[in-house]
Amino acid sequence: KPDSRDAWESIKEGDYIVFYCDNRYICSAQVAFKTENEKLALKVWGKDKDGKTWSLLLFLNDVRPLNLAKSDFNTRAGYKEKFTPRGFMKAGSKVAKRIIDEIITKAPKVEAIPLVAEPTWEILFLDPRNLEEAVSKRELIFDKGILEEVVAAFDSGRHLLLVGPPGCGKTSLARAIADALNFETVVLTATSKWTRKDVVGGPHSVGGRTLWKPGFFLRALASHIQKKKEGRGVLLIIEEFNRADIYGAFGELITVFSGVPDERVLPKSLIEEAYSYLYISEEPELKDMVQEAREVLDIIKEGLRQAEEPDHLKLPRDFRIVGTMNTFDRSRVSSMGFALLRCFSHVFIEPPSSRKCLEREKDKALSFAVKTAIIEDEVLREAVQELNELVRDIRGIVRRPIGTGTLLQAASIIGSLRSQGIDDTSLLVSGAFRMELLPQLEDISKSQFDSLRRLLDSRGLIDEKLETVLRDIFRDYY
Repeated sequence: KPDSRDAWESIKEGDYIVFYCDNRYICSAQVAFKTENEKLALKVWGKDKDGKTWSLLLFLNDVRPLNLAKSDFNTRAGYKEKFTPRGFMKAGSKVAKRIIDEIITKAPKVEAIPLVAEPTWEILFLDPRNLEEAVSKRELIFDKGILEEVVAAFDSGRHLLLVGPPGCGKTSLARAIADALNFETVVLTATSKWTRKDVVGGPHSVGGRTLWKPGFFLRALASHIQKKKEGRGVLLIIEEFNRADIYGAFGELITVFSGVPDERVLPKSLIEEAYSYLYISEEPELKDMVQEAREVLDIIKEGLRQAEEPDHLKLPRDFRIVGTMNTFDRSRVSSMGFALLRCFSHVFIEPPSSRKCLEREKDKALSFAVKTAIIEDEVLREAVQELNELVRDIRGIVRRPIGTGTLLQAASIIGSLRSQGIDDTSLLVSGAFRMELLPQLEDISKSQFDSLRRLLDSRGLIDEKLETVLRDIFRDYY
């Protein structure tokens, strides 16, 4: 019910709740964590007679039995003797709050009985509704099936690899995932020059001295451990993951990427190696660098638990990595790289196909064009409509997944050209195709090129400039 939801949302972590049933105040407990997760709720208590479930969840600690009769509790708290509390109501006056606090404080604590092997703070659930809301706020367009696969990957405890064509929104989706989790992001773009020093860390020569600097992975891990104290976390996002020398840069962390969450561990030798370089220096620059490295290492050493193996530390289950990779780059991944990438759940990002998403994509393309054209007129609307139809046909004929982002960039080009006074629809669309769509198609086959050329010709888009560019790019096909 809306009023119950409002009451639930008003409850804060750290608040105390008193439970009442059958004319007795049963117990009290402190709110440790709250979340909305229908999938978890269904597992906990199933559906009611109407086929629904209460998905607003509270995790509690500091449980204390009260076992007080209603009249006794009411008298002590200053309520009327026959007062009956309503669900989710708050304590009234400051006096009542103070007395209830005293009652709770004097009640004996109950020894906690763990329900799961891992601490609950390490279990990460990605609520589908939170993800849909985050995607909507970022004005992203994905078919629902893609979001369902993302949720499934996170709920199963896996790292995630988003694979798709350029401009399909992979990184934006990764950021939306972080939004839905209320996590901060650490975003990096992989390069072939990455080494172990960039990822893990290692010794660096500074002013004739050798110091150890932590890499981005250890920095992100330390930040995640710190943020968990605030009920948040860090999502590590690595763009164009496969561009790195995966084995050379990440090979030492193979246990970190394990597909089984409980087997993700960090070798103690890495931490011990780092500490061996952290000598005290009075030089200001070196002193600050040593202090920064020590803080990162101390956080990790104190924040991680001992793994089953004596020489490893156990990583938090909720520390996750999201990588992105262009579809066309998969063939460039080495066999060792594929061995590591198999530790990730792969979600393939395709252009939207549902009628609802295609309509949203069309509307958004027009808004992008209007934004750069400043004005909206019939010429602009016709050009954007033709662009949408062209992209739809290219997706079908050439079987190339032109991403929504690429479509929107092309729409912006149309808007810019229109603002310069060009009022020929064909010239507007031809220019947008040449500048934004064609670069995505340079590796198509001869038969695909023939289909593409027939499509462009049928729409009257092959002007002298486009013909010259086509002959230059596809000279072997003429």
